[in-house]
Amino acid sequence: MEANERASVVEVNSGENTMQLSMADKNDQQQLQQPFSIYSWKQKVAISILVSLTGLISPMSGSIYLPGLNAIQEELNTTATLINLTVTCYMVFQGVSPTLWGSLSDSWGRRPIYLSTLIVYLGTCVGCALAPDYASLLVLRMLQAFGSSSVIALGSGVMSDIALPSERGTLSAYVSSMQLLGPVIAPIIGGAVTEQLDWRWTFWIMTFYTGILFLAILLFLPETLRILVGNGSGYANPTPLQWLQHHRRMRDLPNPSIEAKPNMDHRNRPNLLAPLLYFLQPELAMILFYYGIIAGVMYAIMVSIPNLYASIYGLNELQVGLCYIPLGVGCVVGAFSNGHLMDKRFKATAKKYGLEPPNNKQARFALPGDFPLFQCRLKTLWIYAVVESIVTLTYGWVLQQHVHIAVPLILQLLFGICVTGTSNAMQTLMIDLNPGKGASITASNNLSRCLLGAAASAVIEPGIQGIGVGWMYTTLGLILVIKSGVLLPTLLIFGSKWRKARIESSDYH
Repeated sequence: MEANERASVVEVNSGENTMQLSMADKNDQQQLQQPFSIYSWKQKVAISILVSLTGLISPMSGSIYLPGLNAIQEELNTTATLINLTVTCYMVFQGVSPTLWGSLSDSWGRRPIYLSTLIVYLGTCVGCALAPDYASLLVLRMLQAFGSSSVIALGSGVMSDIALPSERGTLSAYVSSMQLLGPVIAPIIGGAVTEQLDWRWTFWIMTFYTGILFLAILLFLPETLRILVGNGSGYANPTPLQWLQHHRRMRDLPNPSIEAKPNMDHRNRPNLLAPLLYFLQPELAMILFYYGIIAGVMYAIMVSIPNLYASIYGLNELQVGLCYIPLGVGCVVGAFSNGHLMDKRFKATAKKYGLEPPNNKQARFALPGDFPLFQCRLKTLWIYAVVESIVTLTYGWVLQQHVHIAVPLILQLLFGICVTGTSNAMQTLMIDLNPGKGASITASNNLSRCLLGAAASAVIEPGIQGIGVGWMYTTLGLILVIKSGVLLPTLLIFGSKWRKARIESSDYH
């Protein structure tokens, strides 16, 4: 639990001697005797699964109605350019909005932001399903992104609250896999729904899905923000069951008014610029840019699949949707395999470094300034960097030469493994560098991912038309080579030095 308390000094006079007892020191000693988290491993996994399923909402909403764009254009009597604008506006709001929600959740708590933003999202889903014209749909899509964009940042915030550094790789894999799996599985669902029912049903499906998760969060997800509830034993933003249990206990107290209110004394003032300020830290800026580039290439691949696979292999909408499956499988495999390896590597490095591996019996676990955190988290990224570059350079020429469809699908699988393996490592490292700020950190990550993804989505089709699919993906592959060749060694060489300098300065938080 973070010690934001100001020390209150009690003076005890005895003759010539004056004893000063720091109440903050006493509180610290009591906190150090408590476990890091009151939740068992199974409970942490259950919480991770719930926030991960909720994290699907934002990326799925962005792409579930893509297969129905032609039907929307025809029904609303508009142009393809204007319909595509609804996609672009959604991605822009999806990237910018978490800078607000992440900062608020790091101050007010995870539960109130979850519940309030999901209410906004549910309302806009119903509105989109009933939208009578193009203008209504455009405005509602922007509001929909505003409401849904918080879920990924909040999920990472919860992970930073409950997970020890030695657990973050595995638990964060749930969140990071859903962040990238959503855009992949959504077109599959959207294509089937649009073909069998109607494009409006894609929004009704998201309404039902979100409604179930809203009730689950309302009833079961506890508040985890450590400045409010510490290791989970504190009382703030309670679930209905926690509220009932608390008030039953209050009836047995001689003076219930003493503890009748939730603990909000240590709530920080929200810093709405916090997600943007991370871009001013050199190591975090490089991490955000590194991941944003590979995420942008993934969006380029996804956006180009419908036209390329339909024209080259003669697939219909449903078959095109099924072509996203290999990329989705790769995303899941990459997230969990790398998450497990990161946790094992962290424990081995801590042991080699002479540190006792973190465990739940410790109230706090602080890594020393010279701990090789960057090497520990980024060691395997060289493998991903090589594979993702080769895959991207090859992918375009395979399509241009009309090679059997199995080949580009296998390349998609490999790329999915690389992109989520990279995402998991970078996200975990950023949380390690800024403990307690998981939501704000993920908001910065989301901003980088969405803006670079929007840019890549905008240029991929004109690029293919201009220089051909082979040379377009060659260009993207070379960008990945330069990204890995410059940013990765810089982080490995200078990252630990920057971290140590920040720890030694008063600016480190």
